[in-house]
Amino acid sequence: MLANMTTVAAFGLLAFSSLPLLQAFGMTVGPGAVLALLFSAILAPPALLSAPARNQP
Repeated sequence: MLANMTTVAAFGLLAFSSLPLLQAFGMTVGPGAVLALLFSAILAPPALLSAPARNQP
């Protein structure tokens, strides 16, 4: 969680750059990192619950 928030903050700061290329990059990757965190938080628990149980010796 902390690693993702650091990534979002770093790319979010690029959105305030005066260079248009860096600004566009920050405005694209920042929200994408947030969506990746949200989708993994939403989809991982059901995927783990539906996975078959492992046989433990």
